Amino acid sequence: MSGRNVGFSTKEAVASIMGAFRDRHGVEEEKASIARIGVKVSSTLITGLPSGYSLHELSSESDLFTETARWRLGTPEQAALARAKGQRAFSIRSSVGISEFIMLVDAVHPAVVSIVTQIGTVSAIPNPCHVGRALVAKGISIDQHLHRFAAIRDKEGRKHFIDACPDKIELATNNYIHSTDPAALPKVIVADGDFHLIDTAISRNAVSANVRGSLGFRNVTGLTVPSHLNVGVDLSLQMSDADRLPMRFSVGRDLDIGLTRVTEFPDTFHVGRNIIANGASISRLRGGLTVNGNLDLRDCPLKEVAWGLEVRGDLNLAGTKIKAVPGDCAVGGNLMVEEGVVVPSTVRLGGKLMYARPYGYETVRRPSN
Repeated sequence: MSGRNVGFSTKEAVASIMGAFRDRHGVEEEKASIARIGVKVSSTLITGLPSGYSLHELSSESDLFTETARWRLGTPEQAALARAKGQRAFSIRSSVGISEFIMLVDAVHPAVVSIVTQIGTVSAIPNPCHVGRALVAKGISIDQHLHRFAAIRDKEGRKHFIDACPDKIELATNNYIHSTDPAALPKVIVADGDFHLIDTAISRNAVSANVRGSLGFRNVTGLTVPSHLNVGVDLSLQMSDADRLPMRFSVGRDLDIGLTRVTEFPDTFHVGRNIIANGASISRLRGGLTVNGNLDLRDCPLKEVAWGLEVRGDLNLAGTKIKAVPGDCAVGGNLMVEEGVVVPSTVRLGGKLMYARPYGYETVRRPSN
């Protein structure tokens, strides 16, 4: 039988291959095809961005709908675009010309009123400080969406982008910042509410932080924890690259250093409730340590528990290298350990002794030792 009579034409073969490619690559293939087609949208380049993205102003309402024609939109996004009549539209495009963010601006009182993106995409604007400055330079207010542009407002009402903060900032409201622009933090932070920096690189660290609410540096790189630190509620350093805590600090409620490189606690500090250190690099505890709530040391490279440890809540030592708990240890709640860890009868235990299992924890009778 010749190759031309197998019952499967070249055209069908190509169609099959392309169908399989689309099934495998989905939206990315659709985006690439849009870029190749080169849909004509009339726009003006405002500025290029360090990440390779660029900011454009679209020329008309029809250009806006062409720009977003293939977007997957939820109800809020659809409603925002439906209200776009008479508004100016700015588009942030990737290096291959694909629009990923639309900013709608009131034409009468120039201000960003909506930021629209597709369902399932990352909500963080690329180079938000650069985009924010470009809009402000064109006389457009970003006040309603300060956090989307990685900007904060001090007590005097002045705006500061997170990549170029002054030496000292006093804040009256809660601030949650996520930025692809490196953060040049104030040397001194004074905040009446919360201050959180998330998924951001730091180019300049704070030296002093006095925060009445919660302070968070989660999944932050380049972090050195402020040497003068007073936090009214919670302090979270989770998944940051912090490797040490200051010599003295105070946290009103919970301290979370999970998945950090912190190796030990200082001699003098105050935490009002729980200490969460699961997956951290804690390798030693000082003698006489008292924890007012729970102490979670799961999966830390800890080999021994120091004398006089008092934990008024639960103590979790699962996944550590500890072989025995000191006889003078006191635990007000449950004690979680690996099976085989020696727990002397002199250990004061207010709750249950539990062994770590792959499926959770198993309550066991307390050994007679």
